[in-house]
Amino acid sequence: MPSIDPNLTMLAIAVFNAITALIAWDTRRSTKANERVIGELEKNTNSIKDALVKVTGEAAHAAGREQGRAEGETKAAALAEGKLG
Repeated sequence: MPSIDPNLTMLAIAVFNAITALIAWDTRRSTKANERVIGELEKNTNSIKDALVKVTGEAAHAAGREQGRAEGETKAAALAEGKLG
């Protein structure tokens, strides 16, 4: 059986280690880029949610005021006709 050259074995290990280090570096770089994108997405999502809550609250308040005004007009009309009292 032929013997394996130890220098060739060490060279193969060094090449595989270099490839592994390169993959780890690229993964780390991609992860940092993804963290920035996710942070921006979270900020935008929170802003959209805040705006939606504000608009929904304003709409509900306006609807409540309109309902109160309509009830007041109904009562005023009934009082004018002498039906309440």
